[in-house]
Amino acid sequence: MAINFTDFSRQPLEDSPFNNLIESLVGGYKMGTMPSQLASEQRQRAADALKQEILNKFLPERERSEIANVGSSTNLNLENVIKQGILNKYLPQREPAEINEIIARGKYYEGGGGGRSTGDKSQMAYINSVQQDNPHLNDSQVREAANIYAQVGSQLSDGTPLAPLSPLTKMHLDRAIKSTTTSQQINQGNGAQQAEKEIDVLDKYSQAGLKPYGDTYMGYSPSQIADTFKTDKRSQEKLGKLVASQALQFEIAQQRIKLAQGQPGVTSTNELIDLSRQVIKSQYPRLSAAAREEASAYLTKALKEGSKARQAVGYSPSSLSKATYDASRPESKAESVGSDKVRVYFPDGAHVIPKRLLNEALESGATLSPGGE
Repeated sequence: MAINFTDFSRQPLEDSPFNNLIESLVGGYKMGTMPSQLASEQRQRAADALKQEILNKFLPERERSEIANVGSSTNLNLENVIKQGILNKYLPQREPAEINEIIARGKYYEGGGGGRSTGDKSQMAYINSVQQDNPHLNDSQVREAANIYAQVGSQLSDGTPLAPLSPLTKMHLDRAIKSTTTSQQINQGNGAQQAEKEIDVLDKYSQAGLKPYGDTYMGYSPSQIADTFKTDKRSQEKLGKLVASQALQFEIAQQRIKLAQGQPGVTSTNELIDLSRQVIKSQYPRLSAAAREEASAYLTKALKEGSKARQAVGYSPSSLSKATYDASRPESKAESVGSDKVRVYFPDGAHVIPKRLLNEALESGATLSPGGE
């Protein structure tokens, strides 16, 4: 009996369970990521719509059309078109800024760069600050202006006015001056200038208090002793001022030592008081309360005015320059504008002439100040 075998080649192939599992996983992954992709596309479309709405609201019609034309001709998207427009708008300012930066860097290295000394850096900072205060000046004028400020001047040799010395420029000037000398010399010089002004004030009060009892015998004033027994107001005021004037002698002696650029110790101060013979050997058998009150008020007033005079001179190194440009001093009336030139004033204005011609100019009617002094 013949055996019939089944021809499996004609039967349809059944899928492998493993293949079915992979296809199921891939299909599930696609279905899971599809919502996020759709959400991302929706957010992008919303962002583009918002950008377009902002452009439509705030940009004029002409600019919107220009952006559209640029975008169509350059294949740039909306964001890059706007970016390029901003760059084009500020390009004219950018190029000069880069040029100025190159020039400033050149000046920096021309002055020695980072290898400069502290003094050179201070001087360069001072000159740069002068230039910022006076942007209308060229390089040559800035150099002259730096010298004029150091001499407490206010205009260039050609009459060009300078801006007032700013606090920042003054700080740079102080640092530049400090780099050329020692702290001790600056302190002594500054103290001498302050003492010069303060002595005038203190001595005025002192002499006014000593004058009523100025004539003494063996160092004593008979009228002073007599006034201690009086009770009238005038006598008590004189006694009070005398007490204050005696007390001022210590301060005056110390300021005189500073004026000589010395160190006012207690011993040297007392020796100077004794040698100056400004102290009266006063006796007070009786001293009223009114006299004491007058002494306190008179002494305080004198010290306060002396302090104002001291503060007017200043405490910075640049204040030392005032001694070379003090209009109250006759020798400073001739305003120096260089080592061999001077500024004089004629009716038609200011002129800078060689110093050798100064006397001739003065004889011709010129003056050393705008006011004709």
